Amino acid sequence: MRDGRVMVEVHEDIYGVAPWPWMLAQDLVKELGLERQVDRDRLEAAVEAASGVPTDVSHVKWPDFDGGKPVRFDEKGDPIDGYPVATGTQ
Repeated sequence: MRDGRVMVEVHEDIYGVAPWPWMLAQDLVKELGLERQVDRDRLEAAVEAASGVPTDVSHVKWPDFDGGKPVRFDEKGDPIDGYPVATGTQ
């Protein structure tokens, strides 16, 4: 866990000692009691990628945006009125 987020680091099994990494990952999540915090699709993707990079597999909670007013851009592509701000982040 890092800052309340569940992180996994999966490496390629070059020795072939873990023939069922997805099953092992699910068992470990259950053993640690993290089933409610882990997004199974994100965990599966991390296991399949086996990138060796710590990966957040927690459920995503995106901030709420005020989408009432579209963002307008000038000729250079810069926002005229600024970008919308997520509520609860200021």
